[in-house]
Amino acid sequence: TVNINGKTVLRLFLKNAAQGYQLTASEVGQLYAIAAECPSVGGPVVFWARAVYRVCTGLSVPEQICNDFGRDNGAQDRTAQMGDAGFWATLKPVPVKEQLYLETNLAAGQDPVSFTVFDHLGGVVAQGEFRGTNYVRDVAALLPGRYVLRLSVGGTSPIAKSFVVIR
Repeated sequence: TVNINGKTVLRLFLKNAAQGYQLTASEVGQLYAIAAECPSVGGPVVFWARAVYRVCTGLSVPEQICNDFGRDNGAQDRTAQMGDAGFWATLKPVPVKEQLYLETNLAAGQDPVSFTVFDHLGGVVAQGEFRGTNYVRDVAALLPGRYVLRLSVGGTSPIAKSFVVIR
C-alpha cells in the first residue's frame, strides 16, 4: 500500500498546489487517512502526506494518533479489538462504508456503554449509549477519513480504537 499511498499523495499534491485546484472533501479524507497512519506502518509516505495535508488544508495531523494507537493500521484490518479482560469490544468491518458493528463482552443487564466518535480534528461527531453485547452504528453520514471511537462503561477506564470510513 505504500506505493499506492505515495501515488495518491502525489496526485493530490499536484492537483492542489501545482495546479491550484481545491480538493474535495473525499480527497481531503483520503489524504488524512494516509497522514494519520503510524510511520512504522505506512513508511515515509506518511510524513509526506502530513506535509501535503498541512499545505492543502492549513491544518496539522495530530501526532497522538500514532502515539495512542501504536502500530494501528485500521484501514487494513477486517476487525479491530480493543480493551482487556474486564471490558473489551470488537469493531467490524474496518474499514467501514455504512454500518459499524460493535460487539462487547457485557450482558444486557449491565451498565450502559457510553460511546463518543471523534473526527480527525478531535471534534465530537457522534455520542450516545447502548446496552448489551451488540450495537450497530450508522456511519454513512460521516465523510471518508479516520475517526476514533471511545467507549466507557461504569467506572472503568475508557478504551479507544481508530477506524476508517471509506466510500
